[in-house]
Amino acid sequence: MKIMSTFFFLLSLFICLTLQPRLISSKAVYISETALNNPELVKQACDQAGDKNFCINLLSSDKADGPKRNLKDIAFIALKIVEKNATETAMYIKTISNDDKIEPVVHEALHDCKGNYINVDDLIEDAIDELVSETYTEVVKFAKAALDDIIACDSEVKDQHQEAAAKNAAVRQMLETAISVVNVAAAGVAAH
Repeated sequence: MKIMSTFFFLLSLFICLTLQPRLISSKAVYISETALNNPELVKQACDQAGDKNFCINLLSSDKADGPKRNLKDIAFIALKIVEKNATETAMYIKTISNDDKIEPVVHEALHDCKGNYINVDDLIEDAIDELVSETYTEVVKFAKAALDDIIACDSEVKDQHQEAAAKNAAVRQMLETAISVVNVAAAGVAAH
């Protein structure tokens, strides 16, 4: 009798342990799908953006990977998109500035712009760190300093290299959008 009760106990325990991860994982999938697809919160986050359609499209795109449970999450995603694109632009500018076939004036403009992007990457990283700490004034301070470097790069390459200028302008628009999203997130925190 004791063997039989031990057998049923172990069988029950085995079944429970086998089914439990499936129940937990199906619940986690539901939660993350709900959090990832939050168009109303994205619209709210884009409320102060200069180009609301651009903001909504950016934060609804495949680039906007991560949960969107609240405005802070969306601000984080916006800054991560900027960080990724700024890094790609910096690599592009570095690569083309090493081309021996470009004119000296273009080389100089790209070299100066490359120096600005070293700062941009660091400043966006600092902004993201401050966002984690929820010190929104510092987030905006670092993001605006990065924006100043991007604007300086824009003035360097605008008339010198069309593709570098276009990539820089895209990063600029993304960062301006991210700053507006951070401002909305900060206002949401202040209201509570």
